[in-house]
Amino acid sequence: MLTWIATMCYYLVIGLPGDEIEMRNNRLIINGQPAQYDKLDTATINQIDASQQRYHRFVSENTGDEQHPIMVTPGLPSPHSFAPITVPEGHYVMLGDNRDNSKDSRSFGFVPRKNIAGQAVGVRRHERDVRGSPS
Repeated sequence: MLTWIATMCYYLVIGLPGDEIEMRNNRLIINGQPAQYDKLDTATINQIDASQQRYHRFVSENTGDEQHPIMVTPGLPSPHSFAPITVPEGHYVMLGDNRDNSKDSRSFGFVPRKNIAGQAVGVRRHERDVRGSPS
């Protein structure tokens, strides 16, 4: 049984109630339709420190009208495949954008609607200098 903790997490909603979701070798299949993967733009990739970029692969994951930047890290142990699952009524499948370093529905299962607080419309990064003051 899943025990929910009071932590705010941000995930991509991948599966809606009634959807059939599958993953094969880190490639999503939603209701029988494989997601399309394209090269990710340089500006988005450059948000990752240049010294760290070589450890990851970056793609744009396209599922219907939705497009999401995805990062995978070869060599990290994570579930890259799972058999088809049908999302139950009132629940959702959530995946992280940092696929190989994310605790998401692959580890904690379906997410009840009551546990979804809203929709993120942006991310703001708050930098601190060495003294702990905002820079």
